Amino acid sequence: MDQHIVDGSAGELHARDLIAESTEHGIVRPTVWWCRPTDPAIVVGSAQARGACGAPPMPKTDAAGRPIIARRSGGGAVLVGEDEGIWVDVVLGRDDPRWIDDVSHSADWLGRVWSRALADLGVGGAEMYAGPVEGRWGPQVCFAGRAGGEVLVGGRKLVGISQRRTRLGARFQTHVLRRWSVDPLIDVAVV
Repeated sequence: MDQHIVDGSAGELHARDLIAESTEHGIVRPTVWWCRPTDPAIVVGSAQARGACGAPPMPKTDAAGRPIIARRSGGGAVLVGEDEGIWVDVVLGRDDPRWIDDVSHSADWLGRVWSRALADLGVGGAEMYAGPVEGRWGPQVCFAGRAGGEVLVGGRKLVGISQRRTRLGARFQTHVLRRWSVDPLIDVAVV
């Protein structure tokens, strides 16, 4: 796989069309994008950013002044930043042998990769979750729920995965926790 390291604000990194940037001569090359946000931000999923009928619009910043950014993939809110976790996006074309049409299992291969990588780094008990979407608060707060392909250690999510699909391929957005606190996400979760 090709690999790139990209730095920028969370908004800049989410605004990039990594599928297009991974495409050469009409073919999407499998590519790993190591995303390094320059400042902390809260990133919300596409459905969360739209809100429900009658819901107030998503604020531009949280109470601490961190920007609130919407990503084009699904899932709940995540605090990103250098101290919060490791953000790695992976792009696959529809013609890649790892491609799976069933969205509920399409990230399983990536969860297995993360599980092996974490084991190689000495993280014991990392295993890919293969069940249905679980967790009452998962749609609002990413690491409060779990979905297929995500990686758990001791029953707790360590690697969150969301995805954005186009006619050419998919951008799998992964985040590996370094630390986690729900406190910065509470206001966003209840908006």
